[in-house]
Amino acid sequence: MTAPDPVSLARDLLRCPSVTPAEGGALALLQTVLEGAGFTVHRMTFSEAGTPDIENLYARIGTEAPHLMFAGHTDVVPPGNPANWSHAPFSGDIENDVLYGRGAVDMKGAIACKIAAVLDHLAANGGKPRKDGAGSISFLITGDEESVAINGTVKLLQWAKERGERFDHCILGEPGNVETLGDTVKLGRRGSQNGVLVITGRQGHVAYPHRADNPVRGLVRLMTALMDEPLDQGSERFDPVEPGVHLHRHRQSDGEPHSRRGARALQHPVQRLPQLRFSARARGEPRRENRWRQGALAHRMGAVERRRVLYDARTLH
Repeated sequence: MTAPDPVSLARDLLRCPSVTPAEGGALALLQTVLEGAGFTVHRMTFSEAGTPDIENLYARIGTEAPHLMFAGHTDVVPPGNPANWSHAPFSGDIENDVLYGRGAVDMKGAIACKIAAVLDHLAANGGKPRKDGAGSISFLITGDEESVAINGTVKLLQWAKERGERFDHCILGEPGNVETLGDTVKLGRRGSQNGVLVITGRQGHVAYPHRADNPVRGLVRLMTALMDEPLDQGSERFDPVEPGVHLHRHRQSDGEPHSRRGARALQHPVQRLPQLRFSARARGEPRRENRWRQGALAHRMGAVERRRVLYDARTLH
């Protein structure tokens, strides 16, 4: 068994245009490499109404404990206008010892390094996870991390659980180094709570703003209160929770433009998407703490803006 060169494998992965939800050939490439090294590889497609079907991969070698699993994703965010790149986003070019391409850091480069390292380890141990024949190594790779993340890791883990898979340790190669390669190792994983914030105003005409109640002004005060202070004190391993606010998928006006240029009715409501990135304390109870944060969030916003404020928590993982 010969371990692949991690740079060559990374370049091959970068040449796969795997923008979510497209598989782009990335998982097929990993399947070929891992099956050639003796892994049993499963490819599965998960679906859910209103979302695109997503391909995923699970590969394992060995049948015994301890079981070390490497997790990751091959999908990437859209590259935008390729003309703005110094090198084509899916070229895998190298210039001055720098590898260029969409996903080189997040996280095809990491996947290539992990596979090369594992295959090198297997080659040194007679093609087995351990020389004594015990142990297992697996790769759990999704194609749905950069988008809505519905048909990816969560369903892949459920699939593995139903098969009786049990993981003793997990290494995730997401980029987290601050200054130099290897300067940061994070223990654990933050979760997130996303919600829709609805601020209700009063309709009116832009010519008579004093007769309307523009919810945007309330939104500004609420966002200031929301981001002024962390919602908790953090933990030994994670910083305090600082809510983030995403301004996409918003609605400021539902009215059609008036025939007179510049005229538009002020409509309501306004929607914004707050996100809480939380971390459970070392001996805490995550779900209880998250309910507290949701209540604290609603209380803080309601105390600042005396109007109808709804905070609807949509996802929690």
